Amino acid sequence: MENQLGAPKASNPFNPVLYLANTSKGRVSEMKLVLTGNPGTGKTSVAKELARHGFEYISANEIAICGRACTDCKKIAGKKRYSVDLKKLQKMIAEKIKESKNECIVEGHLLCEIKLPCDYCVVLRCSPEVLRKRLMKKEKSWKLIEENIIAEMLDYSTQLSEQNYPKQKVCELDTSKLTAKQVAKEIIKFISNKKSKITLNGISWQKELEAYLTPL
Repeated sequence: MENQLGAPKASNPFNPVLYLANTSKGRVSEMKLVLTGNPGTGKTSVAKELARHGFEYISANEIAICGRACTDCKKIAGKKRYSVDLKKLQKMIAEKIKESKNECIVEGHLLCEIKLPCDYCVVLRCSPEVLRKRLMKKEKSWKLIEENIIAEMLDYSTQLSEQNYPKQKVCELDTSKLTAKQVAKEIIKFISNKKSKITLNGISWQKELEAYLTPL
């Protein structure tokens, strides 16, 4: 299995308020978070910020490469592009999460396509206009830039996350106008049961998609 999906439904609704109520600071000491989203939404920078707040940082990309979950490698536009065995990646990351005794953040764009044990799956979003600017700074392939922008407008990461994680554990955060430090703070507020900018699947770029598809 490479780069595809699957989906169970939770029998008991997850109640974050009750889950957090028994902790003195409102934050669970062994909180496990999955951080996903399309390339350019800020996942790696945010995960590193959360690591500064005490989270153990687990990179899906590093595990895939070092754990030999990559099945193929091609060079496109000067960069190495890997195909990944998702079943193998899922197993290796799940073991890493199980071994972690602290709060941990697992980050990677492929995490929306696999099932992992976690308390929340946070999907980072970004407006197509801002995403294009971000991707142009680090990506040379126009084809890949357009593919990622279209994926963002189609809610790709959110839809797959909802297929692989219980819906009540999937939430979104628009990073378009936020720095990595600000995004990390919003995530910490959210898991501490405080008011934050995180939403339960309410972000849509439908107007931008319609404009994109309308001929000039």
